Amino acid sequence: MENGLGREILPAVSVDSSERDAAYRRFIGSALPAKNPSQIEIQVRTEASKAGLKSAKPEFVMSRWNSIGKDVTQRQQGGKAA
Repeated sequence: MENGLGREILPAVSVDSSERDAAYRRFIGSALPAKNPSQIEIQVRTEASKAGLKSAKPEFVMSRWNSIGKDVTQRQQGGKAA
């Protein structure tokens, strides 16, 4: 479906913010690692590492982490990433 401006309207993505935030704390090393991380967390951590988020400025990191998480979740749920 398009929005009239030639851009596709993507379906809403369900993201558990508490799970996302806990995964972020594990990623930066301020929380213990998960015993059984989800496939989404594994993929988000991989993409965040490739993007260099561990060494980026804090004001940039959270918005980029959330964006990566949303994209990965959308791909896992069968949609296309933005």
